[in-house]
Amino acid sequence: MVIRKLSDPYEPSDEELAQIRAISDDEIDFSDAPKTDLEFWSKATKMSPKDKDKTKILVSLDQELMNWLKSESKSQGVDYSSLITSILSELPHRKIAESLTQR
Repeated sequence: MVIRKLSDPYEPSDEELAQIRAISDDEIDFSDAPKTDLEFWSKATKMSPKDKDKTKILVSLDQELMNWLKSESKSQGVDYSSLITSILSELPHRKIAESLTQR
């Protein structure tokens, strides 16, 4: 097994993708994963990287998007800049997941 950091550029080979797709859910070993339930997840909190790892930027957003971000961040109990960071942090994960399902 090869473990890579998300920051490392990586594109799985066709052979690796074929191997991943060939694994059935029953073959996945979850023995080292802790059991979780609704109570566990109800107490979960979002974690974000330390401020020292962040770069400040200026971005212009349309008002409709800004209104949605403020509303969504209020309902989640986080500030909207943290929500933006969370949304943008998910993009690399989605790109990898899409590459696995599109081949």
